[in-house]
Amino acid sequence: MKIKLTLIVIIAISFFMRFYSISELPAINADEAALGYNAYSLIKTGKDEHGRSWPIHFQSFNDWKPGLTAYLMIPTIYLFGLNELSTRFVPVLLSSLSPLILYFLVLELSRNKYGETRKRLALISALFLAISPWHVHFSRGAWEVSVALFFILAGALFYLKGLYKPSFFILSGLFFVLSLYTYHSARVFVPIFVFLLTLINYKKVVMNWKKVLISVFFSLLLLIPLFYSFIHSSAILARASGVGLLSDIGPVNRANELRGSHADQNNVLVKIFNNKYVEYSLAFANNYGSHFHGLFLFLSGDDIQRNKVPETGQMYLHDLLFIPIGLILLSKSPIKYFPVIVWLLLSPLAAALTFQTPHALRAMFMSVPLVIISAMGLEYLITKIDSKNKIVLYPSLAIVTILIGYFFSRYMVMY
Repeated sequence: MKIKLTLIVIIAISFFMRFYSISELPAINADEAALGYNAYSLIKTGKDEHGRSWPIHFQSFNDWKPGLTAYLMIPTIYLFGLNELSTRFVPVLLSSLSPLILYFLVLELSRNKYGETRKRLALISALFLAISPWHVHFSRGAWEVSVALFFILAGALFYLKGLYKPSFFILSGLFFVLSLYTYHSARVFVPIFVFLLTLINYKKVVMNWKKVLISVFFSLLLLIPLFYSFIHSSAILARASGVGLLSDIGPVNRANELRGSHADQNNVLVKIFNNKYVEYSLAFANNYGSHFHGLFLFLSGDDIQRNKVPETGQMYLHDLLFIPIGLILLSKSPIKYFPVIVWLLLSPLAAALTFQTPHALRAMFMSVPLVIISAMGLEYLITKIDSKNKIVLYPSLAIVTILIGYFFSRYMVMY
């Protein structure tokens, strides 16, 4: 009963953090307005603002937005008209439920061979996501990334459950597919994530190959409209040409500059060490690594103003105490927590393929593994103190609570 009540309180906090003054704060941005208006246009005419009937991608500002988020807005806009609340309601609702999905996901991750789970770890993870600056920021609005993250969380949960009850694989496939219809970054993250999960759980997957094949077939059927859209539209190429790393000529200019510093620019060694392939690889590596930089994560956050809160990182400063401990624990059980490790390493890939980095929006999937790792660190400290000196436990919990409460309150003030 204590666990259930605690979980209810955490979900209530999640809903409050995301729904409070949602019509006014923050002011609706152009991308949200575009999604809402396209949903409204579909209701009235069956076409988007550019006259296309029920598209998979919305041309919008020539950024070709994946369309599922707009379609999810249709019921509320139909019922309540075109306004801030009706536009934001469904994305904010799904984001508010994400900590609940994470709770059950961590239960599956922590399950041992006897079927026992670490409920305290699951509760702390859910709480940390409920108050996460990274997650809250992109949950208070019609951001496609928060919707995609909800679907990925659900897909991962049912995948792990499917390893024990194979019928869940179909639900897993459904939610992963929905994420691909929601946000561009998911199209980089999800296929690799599912492939690696399947690789590490190869034996269990083979044992249940019939259910897995049914799930794969079902998922491919659902993906037919998306594949058709890729083939018959310029959506992906248009998006890549706008923000893709290869559209930045900086690395090419850098390679030419380096070659120009040599007397013989046509020398084979000069060409081997100074070319656009090397420079683009270095640019990608730099972009990728910038998402793990301490300033981005804990102090300053994203450079783009609408993606950040002043003087606030993507994580809280108290996470600096817990994450190192969590990383040590991960290193001791890499197979058990393989999904967390893979999730963390894959999350910045899509953002690293662009030339605006570090990018909090495109790398938002990182928020989930980071809060799990931080929760692992805190849960370990509580368990250690509880097992060795119970007298110290409550004063220690009080100090931790005050610390978390302070940084959480400061974030709310700055927001």
